[in-house]
Amino acid sequence: MITIVIPTYNERENIGPLIEDLQNEIEGMPEKEFTLLVVDSNSPDGTGDVVRNKMEKYKNVRLLSGPKGGLGADTIKGIRYALENLEADVVLTMDADFSHSPQDVPRLLKKLEEGSDYVIGSRYVAGGAIPENWGLHRKLLSRFGNIVARVLGVWEVRDQTPAFRAMRREILKKISFENMPNGYAFQIALVCRANDAGAKFAEVPIHFTDREHGQSKMPMSTILDTMQFLIKYRIGKILNNKF
Repeated sequence: MITIVIPTYNERENIGPLIEDLQNEIEGMPEKEFTLLVVDSNSPDGTGDVVRNKMEKYKNVRLLSGPKGGLGADTIKGIRYALENLEADVVLTMDADFSHSPQDVPRLLKKLEEGSDYVIGSRYVAGGAIPENWGLHRKLLSRFGNIVARVLGVWEVRDQTPAFRAMRREILKKISFENMPNGYAFQIALVCRANDAGAKFAEVPIHFTDREHGQSKMPMSTILDTMQFLIKYRIGKILNNKF
């Protein structure tokens, strides 16, 4: 069983087309069983209503609704539900805004089949790309953030911030989800804890695309939260190694 976890908040315009595109990809993999799990933070724009309509059409679509908890909390909620209630062997997470192409899903899963535990859709390996229309500031922030994440976190993983990743049940069950940072810092923390659990990583090149509908939800506090986590993580590793 493969569960695709999609956290949403005000994604009414995107979630319906995304579910349709994912169903098209699933049709090309008849040997695999999929569940699409949308974790919606009670979106006031009616995102949940769109998902409920899709549930009437597709038996493999599920909806988890609840108070807004942030990207990290909502992703953890989806992962735990997939493991405990859907008996998922693989959990794949992705954004709802088409930043990640549904057509790349089979490529991530193929890497798992080749022996990896944890596969990331990466912008910063050969063949990957970021949007050409990104300004210099955003390009530098993304590059610098991932360099810091490698130096203080897991060096072998070149792109640690995307939500587009496929993970085996065995490695997820070894990870503690307690005291995880929220927001986008969660993605880096998850890589660090998977590394501590012995995960074998792989990166698949993707072309990251800016959203066409809706607004970006990355707050400025993300940078501070990420740095705080990474510094604490590295200090902990140093102290454990020494003592």
